[in-house]
This record gives sequence, C-alpha cells and structure tokens, in this order.
Amino acid sequence: MQGHQHHVLKGAAFMVAAMFTFCVVNVVVKDTAGSFPILQLVFFRNFLAIIPCYLIFKSAGRAASLKTRHMPTHLLCGSLGVLALYCLFTSFHVLPLADATAFSYTSILFVTLFSYVILKEHLDAWRVSAVALGFMGVLIMAKPSGDVLHTGIFYSLVFAAIDAFVMVSARRLTKDDHPAVVVFYFACVASFVSALFLPFGNWVTPDGAQLLKLCFLGLGGGFAQFLLTQAFRHAPAVVVAPLTYTSLVWSVLFGAVLWGDFPTQQLLAGCALVMACGCFMTWREHKKQSTFAKDLLLKNRARKKVFEGLSS
Repeated sequence: MQGHQHHVLKGAAFMVAAMFTFCVVNVVVKDTAGSFPILQLVFFRNFLAIIPCYLIFKSAGRAASLKTRHMPTHLLCGSLGVLALYCLFTSFHVLPLADATAFSYTSILFVTLFSYVILKEHLDAWRVSAVALGFMGVLIMAKPSGDVLHTGIFYSLVFAAIDAFVMVSARRLTKDDHPAVVVFYFACVASFVSALFLPFGNWVTPDGAQLLKLCFLGLGGGFAQFLLTQAFRHAPAVVVAPLTYTSLVWSVLFGAVLWGDFPTQQLLAGCALVMACGCFMTWREHKKQSTFAKDLLLKNRARKKVFEGLSS
C-alpha cells in the first residue's frame, strides 16, 4: 500500500513539474513572439524537441519499434501538430498568458466529441451534459458579450480542437505502436513540416541570448513531454490528469509578474466550469474502466470454477 502511494505521489510530482515546464516554455513564446515570426518559433519548438523525444524512445527499450503499419496517420498527426502549435503560439502572442491557457483547456471537451466520431465511443447523458456545460464555460470566459470571434480566442479554440483530434488519433495509434514511438514520430514529422514553411516567413537571425531562448523552446518542450509520460507511467490518469490544470496557476503568476496581466472574474468562473467538467469526465472514464476490469475478473473466476467442476 505504501509503495502504491509512493508511485501515486511520484506521478503527481512529475505532472506538476511537466505543467510548470510547459508554462515556462509558453512564457518564452510570449516573450519572443514580438521579435520572431510565429513559424520560426514553431520550427525551433519542434526541431529541438526531437532530442528529448528520442531519449523517450530509447528508454522504452525493445518494447518500442519504429516499424509501423500506420505511417499515414503519423504523418497526419505531425502535420496537424504544426498547425496546432501555430494557433497556440499566436494566441499567446495576442492574449494574456492566463487567458490563452484557460481557453486551451477546452481540448478535453473536443476529445469527448472526437472520441465519439472517430473511436465510436458511447456518449451517455452525463458526457453530453458535461460537454455542454464546458462550452458554457467557454462563453463565460469570452466575457458576457460572447466575443468568441476575438482573434486570440479563435486561435485558442482552433488549437484545442486540433490538439484533441491529434490526441484521439494518438490513442488509436497506441493500440499497435508503443507510445514512445508515437511521440518520436510526431516530433520528427512536425519538425520536417515546420521546416517546409520557413521559406514563407521572414527569417530573423537571433543573437546569442535569443538563440538560447529559441533552443529552450524545443528542449524544454521535449523535456516536459518526458515528464508527462513519466506521470502517466507512475500514477493512474484519474489522479494526474486533473493536475494539468495547475498550469493556470503558473500562468496567472507569470502573467501578473512579467506583464501585469490579471485574470478577470469571468475568466476564472468560466475556467472553473471547464476544469470541473474535465475532471468529471476523467473520473467517469476511470470508473467505467474500473467497472469493466471488475466484470472481466468476475467472468474469468466464474469460467475457472466451471472448468474446475468439469475436470473433477
């Protein structure tokens, strides 16, 4: 029991550390977005992330193999990942850090919708209600005017939708491919695709300090991804997934200290509703999986008794 608690606490610590690292990366994005084209930031974020992602792949050992039957899906996920990062970085440039972070949380709502469309998962009344309430939270965050067409909000929601599609597709990929392989292919494809778009932007040559910041985008983002995989490795999703929302705390603190941005009451209220819906859906998913596992165990025990009776 103590060992289990130790692993849970370790997983939780990894998740908090991952969210903090991602937030620091976002701070660097917001700080440099005014000096460099967004496409250039996206390239550095993807290209240098290959190094930590390769280490994740190597750490998986023989369990991970680069052989795959789903290369088209890997190419699609990596390509869409470039578009998602472009939207996310644009939202960080336009919106206060906490606002952009809060709107990105809506990806959990899109995950539920795409799981129904792509994975054919059942949508019960509870899930539908949670998604509806979550999108009400989005309208609250967008202020009473419902200004969802604001440029920054629009880019945030587009990022959330694309990110959710990629996550659902990755979930389907992991049925055959090791998660470390999925992460590595994603980094490689996204790096190649983002490099293709560099000629269409106005390249800005960084100085020494700026180059360090750009390098940190990729290395820090890849390291945060490693911490994320360790979190889910050591603790169940129902424990660590809600801790992703700690990134809002860091975003509020960094935004207030560095740019003097303080979240509005509408943002906090709407974000709380979105987070509550996300936590609820994570809990429901965990409960459903636990029930399925218990039913399977009972069936196996019943079959064992039948076979024992026949053999006697």
